[in-house]
This record gives sequence, C-alpha cells and structure tokens, in this order.
Amino acid sequence: MTPKKRKNFVTPASDYTSFSKRIDDCKFYLRESPFYQEVLSALEKSLETVNVGKVEHCICYGLGNISSSVISRYQLALLILLRDHFKLNVDVYDPVFLPIELDYLAKFEMNIIDNNEEGLRKITSPTLMYMPHCPTALMNNLLWSNWLPSLSNCIVFGNSFTLLSETLTERDLKTKYQCIHSIFPVTCELRIENDFKYSDIFNDLSLHVFPSNALKELPPAFWENVKKPIYDDCDVECITKKLSETNVNQ
Repeated sequence: MTPKKRKNFVTPASDYTSFSKRIDDCKFYLRESPFYQEVLSALEKSLETVNVGKVEHCICYGLGNISSSVISRYQLALLILLRDHFKLNVDVYDPVFLPIELDYLAKFEMNIIDNNEEGLRKITSPTLMYMPHCPTALMNNLLWSNWLPSLSNCIVFGNSFTLLSETLTERDLKTKYQCIHSIFPVTCELRIENDFKYSDIFNDLSLHVFPSNALKELPPAFWENVKKPIYDDCDVECITKKLSETNVNQ
C-alpha cells in the first residue's frame, strides 16, 4: 500500500532532514534503554498469550503534533522501532496532524488514514493497536467495533485498563465506557514499567490482549445488545469526525 500524501504540499528537503535527525536521536535513546527491551519482551509475550506467531499490521491513533511535541516525537520513534523490528505495515491517523506532519509521516513510509474513524475500525487479523495516551472514548469505540470473540485479534498498547478502573468512577465506566468495563475481567494486561529517562512520555501504558479461550467461554448474552457508545462532547477528549471535518472546512 502506497503512503498517501495531502495534495499540493511539499516539505522543503532541509525541513525534513532536520526533523528526521531529531527522530533518529529519539530512536537512539530509546533503542539503548531498558524500557525499549521491556516493550519488546511484553509484546512478544502478548503474542504468545493469544497464540499468534506473527503480527503484520499496526494501526496508530493519537500521535499528536510530531513537529512541535517532544512526547509525540518519542512515541513516533518507538512506533518506527517496533515497525522495523516486527516488519509491520503501519497506518496512522490523528485529527490534529498538520500538512507538514502528514508529509513527514509519508516519507517515513507510514500509510495515512484519510478520515477520522473515531476508533471504529473493524479488525480482521492480528493487529497491534498503537494508542499511547489516547482518549478513553477512542479505546472504548475500538472495543465496541470489534465486540465479538474475534476481539482476540486486537493487541492494544495504550492506557492501562487497570488504572482506568481505579481512577474512573464506576458510574462513568458503566455508562460511558461500557465495553472497557465489561471486557476488563477477561483482559490480560502486561504493565510496562515506566523507567524511560523522561517520565511523561510513556507513563501509565500497558499491553492488553484478549485471549480467545477466555472470550469463547463468555455466554452469548455478553456480546448481545451492546449499543454504540454515545458521549457528551463536554466530557470526552476525543475529537469526533464531525468536529475534525468542521475544522478542515473552516
């Protein structure tokens, strides 16, 4: 699949060279860190847990503005390292991406998702969902869109479900984030120790998998009558498709 670029925008070569150098620096510090080795180990254990020999696809939501945010650049650097290590085909999207950032990502051989899916992507084969620090609603939408025993195809790198269950009220979990609340008891979560030198880049993240044997043991009623999530705009950090389209047209 050829990476998509936004038309009529060309990044000056000098800008891309400078940005690429910054990403290379981030990759260097990550590659030499115990944190990166722990992420690799946890991901390999996750694949073993769901009995997947290999994962070939990765979908990344929520990197943020990679041109201006150090956090975003390190998260992109980790994504590139994982892509190269596991030979992944990577699709990326964030409604805040600027034209220059889309061009950078295309040059890094990332496939640009051309619309705001709001996390509602149907996953049909083992896929790494790379979602560090994404809004809880986005995670909940992903689960709802795959609310079948085939949810085992989703390998989620994102905010810890355990921490979410401890910090959100039970009422919010049941009413706003029903899928996270319901699947949590059968989720296998591998916590990633946040020992990277910058504590605010990869904090509170875990790898989550949903073992197929546990999912198949759930009664049919568990998967039935789960309504599409609806959120109050003032309570949710997620940028909706409607809002992102409005911003583009302004």
